[in-house]
Amino acid sequence: MLDAFSDVPWFRILCVISDFSQECPAAVVDMLLSGTRVAGELDRIAVMRRHSSIVVSDNVTLADVYSGRDKAIPQQRERIKRRTLEALRVQH
Repeated sequence: MLDAFSDVPWFRILCVISDFSQECPAAVVDMLLSGTRVAGELDRIAVMRRHSSIVVSDNVTLADVYSGRDKAIPQQRERIKRRTLEALRVQH
């Protein structure tokens, strides 16, 4: 999330919400949230909860990232989406 007050520069908010319990194990507010900082927060939560294999970011698990599949998964979803849209276009 990105927001600003009228007299303060932009700031960013990282809110991590548990799908299971609906609790917020992390809420980080900073002027700049780098990918490294986000990954660090997710790693901290995963270690704290002992569930590193089920932490999901943009529908890609940490296991996908560690195995190198994180780049291929969105590309595969995009190919499926294009094929589906093309099939619908042909049908109608």
